[in-house]
Amino acid sequence: MTKEIKHAYLILAHKSTYTLHKLIESLDDERNDIYIHIDLKSEISSFKEYKTKTAQLNFITERYPIIWGGFNMVLAELALLRAATENGKYKYYHLLSGNDLPLKNQNEIHNFFDNKQLAYIESTLVDPQNGRFWRSIYRRISVRRFFIKYKGQDGLVPQVFSNIDRMLILIQEKILRRDFVKKNKLKLYYGSQWFSLPDDIVRYVLSKSESIQWIFGNSYIPDELFLQTIIENSSLKERIENDNLRYIVFDDEKDSKHPHIWKMEDYNKLRFSDCFFARKFDDTIDKKIILKVTDG
Repeated sequence: MTKEIKHAYLILAHKSTYTLHKLIESLDDERNDIYIHIDLKSEISSFKEYKTKTAQLNFITERYPIIWGGFNMVLAELALLRAATENGKYKYYHLLSGNDLPLKNQNEIHNFFDNKQLAYIESTLVDPQNGRFWRSIYRRISVRRFFIKYKGQDGLVPQVFSNIDRMLILIQEKILRRDFVKKNKLKLYYGSQWFSLPDDIVRYVLSKSESIQWIFGNSYIPDELFLQTIIENSSLKERIENDNLRYIVFDDEKDSKHPHIWKMEDYNKLRFSDCFFARKFDDTIDKKIILKVTDG
């Protein structure tokens, strides 16, 4: 089967779980190839047990240690896209986490995307005048973060560098009055990091790797901004559907770090959803819902 009609599934994973096993099993179809980025902090040997029957399974060699909010998440996504495009031309590229599952079967997914060329990604213009939330999103890029990799880590050294970073942010905003976005006349766009993109848009994004590094390399949570911003500031913006086809719910709207964990009581919501994928599942909390979604 030629790559042009196949789909590439790109998975960000940090540990070997039953959920990841069921995800790979659900994607194991001759019309798919699977690419997995394993967090560099994880031992890859624990993932060697994963096998597929018909889909090509690839554990990419370009790996990064993932820190929530850091630029390495962007580098991992780009590494997945690069590995897939170097292996051929796919109809669509779908980014998933190791805690996601498809809500539709492969026939339904392939039939839906068969004649599509749209970018299924959430995207909203970032206007800091629209309230506190949008100001916080804007500050992710407007203020340069030079020690973001230490944020949230334990220990004396990370604490020292995090304090230095906070001090540098204060100097930039209050004393130097620097604004990276305004200075460079950038138009930022924001949305969920998860996407389904066609081949030409993926290759366009990869061609902008240097710009991505320059704009987002010293920023905070750039994985929710870089794709949207790159695509929206091009002629490809007309093809953005502003829907990433994912069912993701946050119990606390202020907490974008921890999505709702789906449980058996949620099954009908998942079953009757129009979305193609859902997150987040956790087999240590509810294994039955994973079996129900994947095996029916």
